[in-house]
Amino acid sequence: MKILYYRSLWGMTGALEDQLRQVADEGYDGIEHASLPPVEPAEWADLLERHGLGATLLLACDDFQSSRATIEAAATYKPDLIMSHTGLDRYDFERGKQEFTQFLQLESDIGVRIAHETHRHRMFFNPFATRAYLEEFPEINVLADFSHWCVVCESNLPELQEYLDPAIAASIHIHARVGYRHGPQVPDPSAPEYAEYLKSHVDCWDAIKAAREADGTETLIVTPEFGPPFYMHTLPHTNQPVIDLSKVCMWMRDYLKAHWG
Repeated sequence: MKILYYRSLWGMTGALEDQLRQVADEGYDGIEHASLPPVEPAEWADLLERHGLGATLLLACDDFQSSRATIEAAATYKPDLIMSHTGLDRYDFERGKQEFTQFLQLESDIGVRIAHETHRHRMFFNPFATRAYLEEFPEINVLADFSHWCVVCESNLPELQEYLDPAIAASIHIHARVGYRHGPQVPDPSAPEYAEYLKSHVDCWDAIKAAREADGTETLIVTPEFGPPFYMHTLPHTNQPVIDLSKVCMWMRDYLKAHWG
């Protein structure tokens, strides 16, 4: 199985083409763009081809009815994957089932895979609710960002293993960010004080990789999705970031490249 590493444009500044050029120069295989691109599909395809990049699109989908047109528009950009912040944590299980029934039908209609992120504030905000939905809809694709579950559950991941396993089995994409008990992003994943959290996340990502290899998946996209301030820690009074965003994303990518060989 081939592993592709995409860089999120979250936190990057400057003109779109300059961002794509930087991503290509940093050696990534593609980009993750939040929301619909700011150009028409033909121009988007030309930009990506010019820089030799693939692309995924990340959409906020509070509810199906208000999101359907955006998802259909996203499909016209022919992304490698559509990623969704699906629903809201306040939805009860019956409302959630209605949402997923409609999302799954739309996914079939547009012919682009939709991966639903394990994200705070969304229907997959914790592993317990997620397992219930996956039992009801085993065909759901998951975008694994388990950093959110660390903070929601105030837990390191091994403590949640029986609930992690269904999400791991359904995950087709990885947001490789390291969370910890008190936040969704450690200041620096290379720091020894966060080694236990790095290992816990990597163990989960190993399991996802193994599951996708076992089912014959040809390509797995991994995005080291560390965020800018104030997702990133800053120094008091100055708001100075404690680490460079590009460097921490590249460190995570290069760590996984070395780990997986």
